[in-house]
Amino acid sequence: MKPIVLDASAVLALINNETGAANVENVLSTAVVSSVNLAEIVSILSTRHKVPAQQVKLLMTQLIGSVINFTEEHAYIVAKIEEVNIENKYSLSLGDKACIALGIALNATIYTADKIWGTLDMPNVNVHLIR
Repeated sequence: MKPIVLDASAVLALINNETGAANVENVLSTAVVSSVNLAEIVSILSTRHKVPAQQVKLLMTQLIGSVINFTEEHAYIVAKIEEVNIENKYSLSLGDKACIALGIALNATIYTADKIWGTLDMPNVNVHLIR
């Protein structure tokens, strides 16, 4: 079975019980998240949703089975993604590129709620739109 990487948008869709949440819930036990995307999720929950830091940490510990640290290898993959990003005007954030880099490094399927990712034309990128 191919590994699964969750984008921040997929995790937030699950937490907020949005459309597509069930798709994320079905793979949660085996999925991984980049440490960059974890920072993004934690930041959004604590600043936009005013969830106390201790509560956010408990929630993330319960939801996210494995967090993969952003590495030097991922940084160089991000640079390659940025070349395609600029050429095709995808408007990918650093968090997006970190998630995609982890997906490439692990040869994984990436779950996201970001519809623009469905148009990505990048080798070795397998995207699953949750909605």
